[in-house]
Amino acid sequence: MENLEQSLAMLVLRLALGFNILIHGLVRIASFRAFRDFLIKDFENTALPTWSVATFGTVLPFLETIIGFFLVLGLFSKWALFAGGLLMIVLISGKCIQSDWHTVGVQMIYVLFYFFLLKDLGSDRFNLDSWFSGIGK
Repeated sequence: MENLEQSLAMLVLRLALGFNILIHGLVRIASFRAFRDFLIKDFENTALPTWSVATFGTVLPFLETIIGFFLVLGLFSKWALFAGGLLMIVLISGKCIQSDWHTVGVQMIYVLFYFFLLKDLGSDRFNLDSWFSGIGK
């Protein structure tokens, strides 16, 4: 079993990322049309078809909310972290199409958080995944 300090460190990192992503999603859901319209305008001078940007802008806030919610709870953590990492790849791809390298650099920091949390997931004892796996033992 990992030491208490490492488990607490994982908890803090998971909660920080989880609340960040959860609130990203909730704020975007609250201003749903404005967010989707912003994305459409932001990508209008790219090769991406408007329908694909509009569809992504419709789905993204809900994906962020779900991923963030599971990370905060520590429930389905492996899959929430994996989904979050894949979502970051999609976001990075969009910003690469725009040649927005500054934003890509920031997004790469998120990828590192997902990587380290997923890599050391076994050290995170303070989550619902651990609690549910202990039931019945």
